[in-house]
Amino acid sequence: MYFRGPFLPFLRTSPEYGISFVVKLTNFATRRFSGAERGLAVTVDGAVRKWLGDPRVFQWPQGWPLSDGSLVESALMALERWFYESIDAGMAIDPWIERIMRESESLAFASLLIEVGKRAPSLFGGVLKPLLHVWELWDLDFQLATQRLNGTIALASWMLESPQLTSLARDWYGMPHRRQMLISGRSCSRHDDGPRRVSPVFSTSCGPNGHHSLTSTAIHQASAI
Repeated sequence: MYFRGPFLPFLRTSPEYGISFVVKLTNFATRRFSGAERGLAVTVDGAVRKWLGDPRVFQWPQGWPLSDGSLVESALMALERWFYESIDAGMAIDPWIERIMRESESLAFASLLIEVGKRAPSLFGGVLKPLLHVWELWDLDFQLATQRLNGTIALASWMLESPQLTSLARDWYGMPHRRQMLISGRSCSRHDDGPRRVSPVFSTSCGPNGHHSLTSTAIHQASAI
């Protein structure tokens, strides 16, 4: 969790060095965990970079399922928390995100930055736009949001902690933007009349033959530069 370890005070005191530490730690852990083969190509500043990892690495910032990697999880969560504090304070975070995008070698940062983008959606029209061009990230985010809806979240592991820590964890995992996904829509089945419990950042509509398609608004928002 973000309050474990020295990471959040480090980021508050010296963002430049704090971010360098979190990026280097996460990149190192990802290379050791995943190797150099698995990953996705992300184009940043016109250069194609490989962000290593798999769905498990993508979930690291959510506190699971890296049972023996609490150091990495806490560092990533502290970075996410620091971003939220900066947003609430009215500080510009674009330069820091640009730096992470350039230096990242891990899909863990894709997950973290997507969550930050959900908190401040305007970022998807600027520094986070490169992530929207990687369709696999939309799918990974969909899987993550679905797991949250199904109750498969890291909060369960906090039930044995003190009430104060459990409350902090509940507030963290219960943030409203965590119930969003990058793209969502009703099932295109004509029998789907149920309520929609997850709101999308970019909505979908049902296209021919029951396939989901981006609405014109979403197409404009996610269009190529």
